Amino acid sequence: MASADRENVMTVCDIYHIATDLRSEFERLITTYGPEKFSQLLPPVVRSLELLEYFTEAQHRGDAEQDDLRNYVDLFQAEKHASAILKEKYEKVKLRNCFCDVSSGKDAECEGFQGFPGSPIQFRNN
Repeated sequence: MASADRENVMTVCDIYHIATDLRSEFERLITTYGPEKFSQLLPPVVRSLELLEYFTEAQHRGDAEQDDLRNYVDLFQAEKHASAILKEKYEKVKLRNCFCDVSSGKDAECEGFQGFPGSPIQFRNN
């Protein structure tokens, strides 16, 4: 996630700070105007904070899962690249062996090798 995006992400700790600030304000208002004025307002505010906490935690779990998946993709791509390099080296060695065997009159190492695509020269299979 980009650093600009991280600045806009709310954490559970941020929600706890908001809840503490709201509690202080509600206590001040209740002391000034009485509890009956705010009895209907407190439950939806508390529920909203609980939902905000839940969704924030879910977002962080999703971010962690996304990071894990990204790491798996990176690992898979690195393994795929390494495998392609090994295959290319193997094919070069195999091709070199085929040329050596053909020049010596043997073609046992060239089993399955048909020659170069589009080339008029083709090797025979055993």
